[in-house]
Amino acid sequence: MVTIEFEYLNYTEKFFEKHKNVKEKFENAMYSFYMGNKIDIKKMKGTKEPCYRVRLNDYRIIFSIKNGEIVVISTFLAGNRGEVYKKFKNLKG
Repeated sequence: MVTIEFEYLNYTEKFFEKHKNVKEKFENAMYSFYMGNKIDIKKMKGTKEPCYRVRLNDYRIIFSIKNGEIVVISTFLAGNRGEVYKKFKNLKG
């Protein structure tokens, strides 16, 4: 069994406070992914550090993964599809 630790930046913490069901779906999706199930995760293009996005209905969550004995999933953007990609574009550059 993989141990997963979640880190949320302020923006995502505020988003998940308003959308508790999305946070629960995100965490369940990550556990499911590490159990070998297929979920909709894609690698984001044009970033120095590898980061990924997961699609949950109309929402997108962008995160990075730090591997070790404990997998740390650091989430830095969450929101509806158009909003997340605009903010991500501004972040990378």
